Amino acid sequence: MFFISSLDTIKMNMKKRNLIFPIFLLLLIILLKFSTLYLDYYDDERKHIVQAKYLSIHGLLSEYPGKPVHVPFLLWTLSIGYKFFGESPFLSHFIIVVFAFIGTFFTYLLGKHLFDEKIGMMASLLLLFSPVYFSISGQTLYDVPLTAMTAAVLYFALRKKLFPYLITASILLLTKEPGIFVVLAILIYLIIKKENARNISIHGLPLIVVLVWGTSLIFRGNVEMHEMGMLYPGFFERGLLFLLVRFFTNIYQSFVWNYMWILSLIILFSFYKSKKLFTLEFLPLVLICILYLFAFSFLPIYSQPRYLLPVSMVFFIFSAFSLNYFFKNKSLIIFIIIIILFISCYRWNYDIKGLIQDPIFRSSIVYEKFNLRPLVYIESGGITMDYMDVVDIEMEAREFITNNYPNYIIVTTGRIFDPIESYGNIGYTEWSKYNVTILPTTKENILQADLIIYESNSFVSNEISEILSKMTQLKKFERNWVYIIIYKT
Repeated sequence: MFFISSLDTIKMNMKKRNLIFPIFLLLLIILLKFSTLYLDYYDDERKHIVQAKYLSIHGLLSEYPGKPVHVPFLLWTLSIGYKFFGESPFLSHFIIVVFAFIGTFFTYLLGKHLFDEKIGMMASLLLLFSPVYFSISGQTLYDVPLTAMTAAVLYFALRKKLFPYLITASILLLTKEPGIFVVLAILIYLIIKKENARNISIHGLPLIVVLVWGTSLIFRGNVEMHEMGMLYPGFFERGLLFLLVRFFTNIYQSFVWNYMWILSLIILFSFYKSKKLFTLEFLPLVLICILYLFAFSFLPIYSQPRYLLPVSMVFFIFSAFSLNYFFKNKSLIIFIIIIILFISCYRWNYDIKGLIQDPIFRSSIVYEKFNLRPLVYIESGGITMDYMDVVDIEMEAREFITNNYPNYIIVTTGRIFDPIESYGNIGYTEWSKYNVTILPTTKENILQADLIIYESNSFVSNEISEILSKMTQLKKFERNWVYIIIYKT
């Protein structure tokens, strides 16, 4: 009896010990992101909130304003929350913080499964403190939920937990379209492992979910066939040089930028020295990186670094192993140094910002031909913590216009009134007080507008810039390097 009692005590202590790091991780994320919970919405967040609010009023399967931006899981999650608690920035951002925890937690479990607990802990913290993940985990966007579900699907697939895999993979495919790469990577892995056809077919069942959803959209007339997934017009009309430039841009964003080149070099050394990384179990992770980097080279729109966050999750698992393998007992010191370097990137590098804002660079043939916006997009603050400054000054500018210039015709170079322009306040009545008319940024509209709002994180032609330089500045709102200027015509 004493022996059995001792075993039960040991098992209980082990369970408690296994909970220590996840609880620490959850509390750490809430503490670090608390300042963003009450922050107003930024940029693309707004259209997601408008659509989710509409679904909370009219039903999850309603045809919300505008065409579907992505598959609906995030909107459904938000709308259910709004149904019970009402729409608020706190709730919207808290839901993303929960997904941020899920992402880091399953990164920890995945690293622990593939290597050991120390590697799992290091990988999850590298992901959390990486500049893009840290910034985006405070914004109501699809990329953090996508990364969270990617880590969960990989973990359950490699642990051979079939039922949790099927559930999480189905959710993943309804979270954002690139989730299909994860399921395809797992299917390729199972085929190479020479699993039986029945097992491979079962692992492919979640694909039915996205097929049914896409078909329903087409029959309801929400989207055209060519708009589904990656089948954009002109998908195969890109030149080889264009694809190479975009591919290496993605490589730069994923493995070089924000001091990640240090980790990349250490990983390359580890691959050269260690045979452990060449086992078949790592194949799904490598395939995900290849599929993401290749597919996003074809995108007709610029790919932002946040689109590649699932690649970062895989990268940090390999990084944690490589740090431990290469530096051994000193790995913790190097790990802390890397975290400090990551934190130093949370705010913008002013010297680089000045270079990429140069109008000569922006009007160059190379920039226009190869659509190098991904190289300059970071100036908007969307993937650094500077986005908080943008939100603050946008709120000030809206209040200034509301109090002083109601019913005016406005041309804005940014998205300060974006939901009003796109959706006419459907589902987000708080902004109806901004009774203004928004016109697109053209030379003709500028000449007939009452006010012109220029945002430093917007892109305008040289012609428009020259017109604005000759106008009288009415008011300027500024935080650090971001600003909004209001001109009166």
